[in-house]
Amino acid sequence: MTSELHVICQESCNNAPRKEILRDFTIALATNDLLQIKEWLHDQVTWSCIGHKQLSGKDVVSNEISLMHIDRPVELKIDHLITHGKTASVNGVVTFENNTQMAFCDVYEFAGAVKTAKIKEITSFRI
Repeated sequence: MTSELHVICQESCNNAPRKEILRDFTIALATNDLLQIKEWLHDQVTWSCIGHKQLSGKDVVSNEISLMHIDRPVELKIDHLITHGKTASVNGVVTFENNTQMAFCDVYEFAGAVKTAKIKEITSFRI
């Protein structure tokens, strides 16, 4: 999906490669950029969408992401990017073309603490 997405992110990602990765990954989720998304997913990634479903495997997760958007997102506001070792969290609000909003908090676990480690687990809360 290609779209003009207005991104608001007050967090500085200078000297914080993991924050930059998560900012870019969150933008890729909002714009349905599967190439960018797949680049950072571990082959055995699990994604728990609280109150909805649990997915396992890079292909299954990627396929579900490709089906996510009903309405086109026009704005992504990232409130916080928090990283510590191999865990991280991103929260914010996505505004869609029809003026509906979805608040989100995604909690991540990477396969390791090195900055090139892939995302192994995602837990998502959506309102």
